Amino acid sequence: MKTTPNPAAPPNRRPRFPLGALAEFVYPCCATPAFPAAVGGPRRLLAPPMKNCAQISLVVAVLLACSACDFRKNAASVRLGIGEQHVVALPDSPKFLAEEVALSAARVTLDLDRLWRTNWTPVADGRTVAPDGRRDEFLARNAANPNRGVITFTNGAGIRFVSVELQTNLLFLQCSRSK
Repeated sequence: MKTTPNPAAPPNRRPRFPLGALAEFVYPCCATPAFPAAVGGPRRLLAPPMKNCAQISLVVAVLLACSACDFRKNAASVRLGIGEQHVVALPDSPKFLAEEVALSAARVTLDLDRLWRTNWTPVADGRTVAPDGRRDEFLARNAANPNRGVITFTNGAGIRFVSVELQTNLLFLQCSRSK
């Protein structure tokens, strides 16, 4: 009596050429596969040890570290021509935004944005009046909110605007470029 081989694949074995490859499948970064042969069957060589695992782990760690870093200090700095918003705490809570306070804080904002106040001079505006009746020389106040305004600076070649807003005892300042 002649025996014919069983056409089914032997148990617990991988195909010899996975996905039609002509070479044995190598696992460079993954764990080695389960034991390749059934109990008592022929044993093939296991995949080589994980050569590139340390390099790939290093690249993944660097990418994760970079994605965790916040390169933007402020969402406003993403917009072209608008600087970072600065907040200054005043020792007391004034009744309204005084032009002298706004002008000195705007000059400090130019320094914080590395524009150096010595290069920039304020431009006279004179269109608005403070709540106490004095005419503002440099501060252009918001008509709806007298505690908000803009001071314009020039260096002869360009123009910068510093927005100033008073909320209780906090001054919010932001420098922007002209269009």
